[in-house]
Amino acid sequence: MHQDISRSSGPERVTDPCDAVTVRGLLHDVEHGLATLASLIDVVRGDSDLSDESDLQLRRAERELAMLFAVISHWLNGQDGYGGEVDVRALAREVAQLAEVEHGVTVELVPGPDVMIPVSTELVWRVLTNVVDNAARAAGPGGRVEVSVGRDTEVVVEVRDTGPGFDEVVDAATGLRVVTSLLDSVGGRFEVLTGRTEGTTVRAVFPPRQGE
Repeated sequence: MHQDISRSSGPERVTDPCDAVTVRGLLHDVEHGLATLASLIDVVRGDSDLSDESDLQLRRAERELAMLFAVISHWLNGQDGYGGEVDVRALAREVAQLAEVEHGVTVELVPGPDVMIPVSTELVWRVLTNVVDNAARAAGPGGRVEVSVGRDTEVVVEVRDTGPGFDEVVDAATGLRVVTSLLDSVGGRFEVLTGRTEGTTVRAVFPPRQGE
């Protein structure tokens, strides 16, 4: 029997779900869950019969967990999106390789020089994984995604896919709102250039290093 959960007769909730203390407690609990998953991955990695493909998938899971730990730590410690310097191309290469495995598409990183920016690794990772994963899902199995990293007056990561177009990407909206918010927080911006009905090209624009 269908239950309409929107009409619960239970006591009215008085805690704001967006309250900072509530979020902090939730992230604290999530961090413990992630630690358990990391321990399980370590156990599985000890299996001598593990296939190359399974090993690659586990490495992806390890990397994702490590970045989630870092994102949670940044939030709990009240850190902003700046910190050190990040090689955007090296991070984009890693994201491209992982997206190929997960989505079964060709994800090509266009060759070029290293590009450093003064933004936290966690923020850049979240931006890249969102835009590349959205492109890979849109392209579909057997499709193609091209990622380029360039620097002029700004640092630009451009992602092109061979999918059906931006209007047809069902899961894109939330992820791209996250990307826009992250880029806004460090003085960057997000752009959709083409692809309303066939293929899509988007740009994540980061500020250059100070003095450049």
